[in-house]
Amino acid sequence: MKNILILLLFFIVKLNAQFNEKTLVYGSFEIQAGNYFGFNANINYIHNNKYSFKLGYTGLSRNDNDVPYDFEYNSAIFSSHDRLGNYYLLVGKIYQIKVTPKKSIRANLAFGFGYLLIREPINYKLNGGGIFSNSNYSWHYNRIDSFSFVVNPKVEFLLNGAIGVSFSPLIQLSKKRSYFGAGAGIFFRLIKKR
Repeated sequence: MKNILILLLFFIVKLNAQFNEKTLVYGSFEIQAGNYFGFNANINYIHNNKYSFKLGYTGLSRNDNDVPYDFEYNSAIFSSHDRLGNYYLLVGKIYQIKVTPKKSIRANLAFGFGYLLIREPINYKLNGGGIFSNSNYSWHYNRIDSFSFVVNPKVEFLLNGAIGVSFSPLIQLSKKRSYFGAGAGIFFRLIKKR
């Protein structure tokens, strides 16, 4: 799926000559924190400064809540983690908020659907640890697939003609696992208005 995102980005950039003055394509990257911690990366398409379409991926992780009571590990990096990966497509409405005659803030109220991949640690077995062991337990990962509903309103502040900062809550709802949190990040223009 990551390869599809890269190919889509390449395809969009190659279509630059066919884009009119009402079209804008930009990328964004955010750090997310909530009941999980991770990142959010998107390709955004805005038409006529009114409507948005967003193709993205969210990668989130947290320490597993179901570890055995005597679980010990030598490094947080190699601890057992509950992981979420969500591929999604969102549609939204753009609202321009004028700050001064030349400066404005853009609010992008977006929602849509995603495909959620969950990897959760299971089958903890005591392995005796050792000097070169990452933990006194070993475990396996169980994969669960699910569909999700995603809500991601965003406020964007343009710093100059090509880069800006954004702040946004992010909600990903699924029958299997949900994420509630907020993010802060940067966005950068891929294709500018002519």
